[in-house]
Amino acid sequence: MRFNSLPVLLALVWSLVAAVTGRTQPTATLAANFTVTATAAAPLMYQWRRHGTRLAGRTGATVSLANVAAADAGTYEVLVAKGTAAVASHSVTLSVNAATAGLPVIVTQPAGATIILGGPFTLAVAATSATALTYQWRRDGAPIADATTATLTLAGTAAVAGDYSVVVTSTAGSVTSAPAVVHYGNRGGNGPVFTQPPAARSLVVGDRASRLASAPGASAFQWFKEGVALAGATAAALVWSAVPAADSGRSTVAGANSAGSVTSAAAVLTVLRSSYAGSWFGSLGTGGTFALQVNDDDATVLLGFAPGSRTAYVDRTGSVDGNGRFRFTVAATPGGPATAGAPVEGFVSPGAAPAVAEMTVEGAMGDDGALSGFLSGPTPVPLTAARANAAGATATVAGFYVASAEGSSAQTSGIVGPAGQACVLTQTGATFDGGAGSVDAIGRIAVTTAAPQTFTATVSAELARITAAMTDAKGTTTQFAGFGAHAPALGEQRLVNLSTRTTAGAGDEVAIVGFTLTGIESKPVLIRAVGPTHGSFGVATALTAPRLVLYNRDLAVVGRNTGWTTSGTTAPSSPPRRARGRFRSGRRAPIRCCSSRLRPAPTRRS
Repeated sequence: MRFNSLPVLLALVWSLVAAVTGRTQPTATLAANFTVTATAAAPLMYQWRRHGTRLAGRTGATVSLANVAAADAGTYEVLVAKGTAAVASHSVTLSVNAATAGLPVIVTQPAGATIILGGPFTLAVAATSATALTYQWRRDGAPIADATTATLTLAGTAAVAGDYSVVVTSTAGSVTSAPAVVHYGNRGGNGPVFTQPPAARSLVVGDRASRLASAPGASAFQWFKEGVALAGATAAALVWSAVPAADSGRSTVAGANSAGSVTSAAAVLTVLRSSYAGSWFGSLGTGGTFALQVNDDDATVLLGFAPGSRTAYVDRTGSVDGNGRFRFTVAATPGGPATAGAPVEGFVSPGAAPAVAEMTVEGAMGDDGALSGFLSGPTPVPLTAARANAAGATATVAGFYVASAEGSSAQTSGIVGPAGQACVLTQTGATFDGGAGSVDAIGRIAVTTAAPQTFTATVSAELARITAAMTDAKGTTTQFAGFGAHAPALGEQRLVNLSTRTTAGAGDEVAIVGFTLTGIESKPVLIRAVGPTHGSFGVATALTAPRLVLYNRDLAVVGRNTGWTTSGTTAPSSPPRRARGRFRSGRRAPIRCCSSRLRPAPTRRS
């Protein structure tokens, strides 16, 4: 695999246009500009961050902040990427002195400390302003009741550990202090201190998982659930080979040494029996492979490939119920030269399968992570799979990715698992290919497809991107680039609405509008006529009995509606269909529509 060269950062500079302390009238405009210079072959991608958090829309070499306010103060840096290689700049600090604007100025920040057993501790802030000040202390970002003075006294208990800050307000506005971290330790200062208490987690029954706590100086540990010691749980890490449902509850861990012991703050462990979020990889029919991804909202993505018939199976509309059962429709598209005599999976013979078929996939997932089911058809196709370990080495890059080739219709989709698995499906013209392979901890995918072809890719969790290359037996390589399914760019690429206005009447006065669906999965389409509702746009007349007819490319009718309707019980006037599109119609406005799930047109073969 060939990697792109890493960008070289030459400089990161910032300039403040107008002095922030020199504001003499309310209409003054202040701006801060940050610029990065990097060298590498184009194109380069940029992502600016403040305090480590991405700044939405800040994706150029320069970022400008207009009307700088106190809230803009902070540490800025930029991530520069070329392909899948990325480098972060050093950080620069923007300081905003707002004293002359009437905002409070914090003179002394609250300081954190380690609280010893039984001993109270006081946090304090000092601030100045031309007007009266008020205070509101916060712990871990949440306001603390009745903590409204310049000082905050904390009891010497484990429950008070956390990050504290204070919001100081004047008549001109508010400023927030820097965080003060408060730890909990032992009297004498020589006992353990938890620098990493256990975190709240949600797991699924049967998962292999662990919880980790860190307390420097501790020589012994004991985990508790609801205050009861867990037998054998005497290490800093609490490990399950298979998480039981009975382990749900509030957990704490005690660390001890010769100076005493300390107990961590409680964290809740939730063990779910009905959550099936995760990835399954397995076999489809004879020699086929498939992957099923279940998202946190129980929605599913299915990719499958049957090498005998070169049939692709794709769906992104299914879901799993609370008992692990699923039933949804999947698009089955045969493509390319099949093995001689091999039937399309789910059909009796090669000639019996349509160009694009819709089949039903149904099955169930067990608490043990096993999946079993079948694809319906004249000949049912069995499905078997096992759930991937959610805590595997590739969990950070796991997900569903899509990519396309520049200058051609070739595309690829892939499901990457959290424990090193990968399943890919490719389409080049009318030919499909696919297979199962592996992914490593840094996102490098390697798959030998059924063709066979060599498929390599790199996925980036930081950039939610995928770059791939597929090389056939003749040495021809196709390059792909795309995004993870969670990337914002995917939503931006979807066509939401297309509208047209024309004149139609009787006889040959027919308005014809055409469109093409591409890809390998069915898509929902709503075609709507809004005739009389165009009165507000200056249309004086409308057809009294129009007819909408939807044809496929072979001129077969796939949908038909006639006449206007205002009935709230019929599909054309249902609220979801009224609310969509460029022109939203009222509840009783007459509209007419065809709504259907349409299969993409297969590529014609020569």
